[in-house]
Amino acid sequence: MKAIVWVKHEELEASDIKDVHSKCPRKDFKDYVQVSMEVDEYIRIREEAKAAWLKEQHNRNRQPKDWK
Repeated sequence: MKAIVWVKHEELEASDIKDVHSKCPRKDFKDYVQVSMEVDEYIRIREEAKAAWLKEQHNRNRQPKDWK
């Protein structure tokens, strides 16, 4: 099964997709392209983004030396 998503054009060219969107996030969509990817890949990217967000939230009020 495939998922159709929007990604940044620069991330696609670099083969380093970090964020995916189910609909185009901006009215000026020239920076984004619509792609089809495997559902497993889509889930992996979403989970990595969520983990990065949680880590950022955990560390936001801490000094860099205390980051985990």
